Amino acid sequence: MNPYDFFKKEEAPLLTRQIDEFSSGDLKGISVTHNTPLLPSALIKLMPFIKNSITLYASTPEHLGYDNRVIDYLRKNKIEFDFSKDKIAKGDIFLDCSANLLHKGNPKAVCELTRTGSIKYRESNLNIPIISVDDSKIKLLEDYLGTGEGFVRAFKETVNTDLVGKHFIIWGYGKVGKGIAKSLTEEGCKCTVIDTNKDVFKFAIKRNIHVVHIDEQSEIRNLIKSGYCLITCTGISGVVSDSVFFEDILNSSLILANMGAEDEYGPRISSNKVLNNKIALNFSGSGPTKLKYLDPIFYAHNHCLKLFSEGKLKKGFSPLSKDLDDEILNEWKNYWKEDISDIFDC
Repeated sequence: MNPYDFFKKEEAPLLTRQIDEFSSGDLKGISVTHNTPLLPSALIKLMPFIKNSITLYASTPEHLGYDNRVIDYLRKNKIEFDFSKDKIAKGDIFLDCSANLLHKGNPKAVCELTRTGSIKYRESNLNIPIISVDDSKIKLLEDYLGTGEGFVRAFKETVNTDLVGKHFIIWGYGKVGKGIAKSLTEEGCKCTVIDTNKDVFKFAIKRNIHVVHIDEQSEIRNLIKSGYCLITCTGISGVVSDSVFFEDILNSSLILANMGAEDEYGPRISSNKVLNNKIALNFSGSGPTKLKYLDPIFYAHNHCLKLFSEGKLKKGFSPLSKDLDDEILNEWKNYWKEDISDIFDC
């Protein structure tokens, strides 16, 4: 398997440049435990380590899906892989997703990709540097622009190509929910947002998206009866199973989709009732988020290795630095020439 059979280097200018940036000898003495979804895009992310013979231990969050061809590639290239997080938690630096590596091994620093994982690490009170790349502008490129596009593409490939006029209920209106609503309305769909936080409704109303507070039970039950598809993106594991609407949803004709990193439907709803067996729908079909939207956040996640080697990481939890965030975002904008002004309202 050649990673460049799936992607062109031009789709990942930052990661391609990072191969050269990681060529300095001082990085080769630092080992990395890497845990992100092992889909073809992950191989491009791992190239700066692989090409520079940096010691790498790899796993994958199984609940987000993986590609066996990627695992075979790692093993053929003598990179230690195991589904067990305990067995690969040997690195100096942990590059984590969904906090799967929390309380594993003895890392000297951690960098986390996701919102749910960042919350867990922030609450852990570990006395080491912990960087959340989710707390950044560049994460909006993935979550708001990339995930929305990926959801619509996957839904068309696996369910229905004709979405005009279809009514989608989006439960959770953070970055992911906003991006999905944006992409669906651009397809001519009707969207209703359910959330607990009325502050986010301003963003939806400005875009002619109907909003319902979670306490409006009667209206939500009517939506469940009449809607076409329910999409969960609350970031809360088991939110559907634990809700007062569980029976209504279970007995409805709604198409069910999960777009959270966790199983937001919970144990009371079987996997076969949810698209892609509860795994985020954009991880099905022709692939998840386009590499152009992943390139900046993957680059930043990897870059924590260099920051560590240069002694620039401080103990405790912190977001990606504003200077690095702005630098990556500006480089991305100049390269792709894409209008991203909308993301700054998120």
